[in-house]
Amino acid sequence: MMPGTKWWIRGGVAAVLGLVLLIVGYSSVYKSLDVCTICGKAQITRQVQVPRTHITLFTLTSHGNTPVGTVLEDARLVADHEHVWKNVYTIGNGQPLVFGPGKRTEDIFSSGEVLNYVQAISGFQSGDKIAKYLAALQLEDTSRNTAVGPVLPPAAFVNETLIEDSKRKPGLEDIISGKPHDDPKPAH
Repeated sequence: MMPGTKWWIRGGVAAVLGLVLLIVGYSSVYKSLDVCTICGKAQITRQVQVPRTHITLFTLTSHGNTPVGTVLEDARLVADHEHVWKNVYTIGNGQPLVFGPGKRTEDIFSSGEVLNYVQAISGFQSGDKIAKYLAALQLEDTSRNTAVGPVLPPAAFVNETLIEDSKRKPGLEDIISGKPHDDPKPAH
C-alpha cells in the first residue's frame, strides 16, 4: 500500500457515512406549518425523529409571515395577542402530506386579492374592523364545501357593519371618479 492511501480510504468512508447520515436525517424530519388566525404569522416546526417512529430527538421552530400578515404587521393593525395557531399541513418521516384545518386560513392570508383589499383599506380602517373582515372570510370559508377545492371569496365582499366612516380626505381619485365629498360650501 502506498503511503497516505490509508488516510484517503478513511476520508472516503467518512464522507460516504456522512452522506448516508445526512440523507437518513433529512428523511426523518417531520415538518408542520401553522398559521395564526388573527395576525397571519406562520410557524414552521421541524422535528428530527428516529426514522419511522414518533421519537423526537430535537425540535426546531422558525417564524415567518404571510403576505397579508406582513401588511397587518407593517401597518400595526394587530394588537399584541396570544397566537391562535391552525395547522396548515404536516409531512415527513415516512408520513404523507396531510392538510389540516388551517389550509383555508393560509389561503386567505396568502391571497393576492385579499392582500390588495387589506392594503387598500388599511389606511383608513381600524385594526378591529380589518380583523372582523378577516374573521368573516375565515368563517365563510369553513361553511363552504371543501370537496370542490379552494374557493376564496372575492375581496369585494364587504359587510357594511365592518366598515367605519372614512377619516381620509378626498383626493384626486375622488374628483376624477366624481365621488361626492363633505367639503364645506365655500363662502361667497
